[in-house]
Amino acid sequence: MKKKILSAFAAVVLGFTITACGEKDAAENAADTQIAEIITQESARAGETAEKKPIEETTPEKEPETETAAETAAETAAETEPEETIVGTAQIHVQIPKGFTELAEGIYVTESYPEDGSNIIVMTTTGTSDIPSQEALKEELAAGLSEDAKITMEEYEQYKVSDYNALRVKMKYVTKEMQFTQTQCMVFGDGVIGTATYTQQGEGTWDEAFKESAAAISFE
Repeated sequence: MKKKILSAFAAVVLGFTITACGEKDAAENAADTQIAEIITQESARAGETAEKKPIEETTPEKEPETETAAETAAETAAETEPEETIVGTAQIHVQIPKGFTELAEGIYVTESYPEDGSNIIVMTTTGTSDIPSQEALKEELAAGLSEDAKITMEEYEQYKVSDYNALRVKMKYVTKEMQFTQTQCMVFGDGVIGTATYTQQGEGTWDEAFKESAAAISFE
């Protein structure tokens, strides 16, 4: 899960966003396929049980055992199901600065995109409360860039957002003669993580707008 959090930090520049969306759709399709398979398997088992039931009913002595087993299975499911399905419901809320338009769900680009590749990525995903280290974040970002990219960690601050633990990281990197400054705010809820990633191409243009937006983040 920590790897997933780190990957989100690196995959937010220019064309990286489209790839991220593709991976998300693929993951959702895979999940739908797994659910369909489970339903098919359960239906098959139900059919087998229905075929065998008349035989079991002809033996009165076995009926109490069958009912007891069913009741036990139901009680076990009732006890274990909540632990598997409890997930935080909080969502990250971000005020998008003027001058940005929504390209896809949670992805905002400048009105002059792609001439100005600055962008904002907002998402809420499942995850743990583990806070990644400076070194881990820097290494993951480097893994997604060219070998000659120069990366500088400018800020690494733990703070609170709506009473939840949060992390703000600001990194500057230069690759292929282009400079980017990336600020990511991560809020760690009960089983969910809200992230807002602000990426600026060049210098100065969106500094204040990004700061105001990050300061107004809420998680509820």
